[in-house]
Amino acid sequence: MRPLALAAALLLPACRGSGTSEVRADPVDAAKVVDAPVTPAAVWVLDRFVLVAGQVVDLEKQTKTHELTKAPKAEAWKGTRGYVVGKDDVLRAYDLTTGATAWSATPAHPCYHLVAGERYAYCVHDSQITAYAAKDGAATPLPGTTKIGTAQLVETKDRTLVFTYADVRRYDASLSPLAATPVKFATLYPEPYATKLGPCLAHHRTPGGLDVACFTPTGDLRFQEVFPTAKPGDPTTWFQVSRHGSFVLATSVWGATKRTVLVDVPTKGGPPFEVARLEESTLASVVRADGSLEGLLTSRGKTIALVDAKGVARWTTPYSGHGETGRAALVGNTVVLAVYHTAASGCQLFGHDLATGKLLWTGDVLQLPIAHSAYSNDVDLEVRGDLVRLSGHEAGVRYEQLFEAATGKRVFAEAKMRW
Repeated sequence: MRPLALAAALLLPACRGSGTSEVRADPVDAAKVVDAPVTPAAVWVLDRFVLVAGQVVDLEKQTKTHELTKAPKAEAWKGTRGYVVGKDDVLRAYDLTTGATAWSATPAHPCYHLVAGERYAYCVHDSQITAYAAKDGAATPLPGTTKIGTAQLVETKDRTLVFTYADVRRYDASLSPLAATPVKFATLYPEPYATKLGPCLAHHRTPGGLDVACFTPTGDLRFQEVFPTAKPGDPTTWFQVSRHGSFVLATSVWGATKRTVLVDVPTKGGPPFEVARLEESTLASVVRADGSLEGLLTSRGKTIALVDAKGVARWTTPYSGHGETGRAALVGNTVVLAVYHTAASGCQLFGHDLATGKLLWTGDVLQLPIAHSAYSNDVDLEVRGDLVRLSGHEAGVRYEQLFEAATGKRVFAEAKMRW
């Protein structure tokens, strides 16, 4: 699950650098790299079972199988184990294949977020993080996580790492505390993720820089680089940060300055390096199945363009979408683009021909009418053979939808209000 800005990171398959884009191959700075073992990338396995606001959905069979609760306060899943906090504030673990309850526990603090790992389910409160053993629900408060404010968490092969503003707190497989890794972050959005090198974190530093830090699977700092996004005299500009494969994208979404910085986080060693810098905003980067970069999709008024790392357009095509950010997926010769606003409900889905940019289809995305004054909205795209999975993580709604990549036909949808 990706509850707003918090998630358990998975180890991703190794990806190579950019393809057609020109990038500079910076030498490794030995002073910034920790000589530590690297955990091999796990085989990527697509989710079969997911939770949609308390409902179990089988994506393989394209059906809803069980309803666990009407209105969960928090939920997360890992493999066939799901975790839900209901209205009664009780944390329950379920077997997602049968819907049966495995165990239940009453947390001492409210679970603002849940994170599901291989060994534990983590109940995250702003004054305490408590781990519940996946097998039996035995509770262990993480030492040193009281009054930490905002924190993010990653479970690696034999470590639990908690990212705070001041350091990375480390725990072994039995949750005994280890020495912290001192490193200061300006913010903790978006959530940590993982590459072959271990957990990474990317965020935007005010007044102007994309900060990318990566750690070994044991929590040692491998490298941390800041890529400037501001120039002298620039007005205040807010940048959206998102990850696309091994690429981290920072693009302006508010303010007079229009700028994009794209960074590659190598999965075979070495620090991150800048791939592209454009003087315009970007909707999404387009990454091939082998992990290399196809290009970036930029919005230019009533058109969008697929451009290379230097901003040279391969094509420009009329565009009727509206949204400040997006996600893109490449399926064969079709570029699938999801566009949305981070502070408003809804999403649009388009299919474009990779060679010409011609609009092939507009997806019939299931939308639920929602009135609101304050909102959060995040969208994921995932390629599943000839289908594209559209996942919505809105403040008021969770949904899972599957579309034929060739035609845009919606073949499955399950949506439910979260309150």
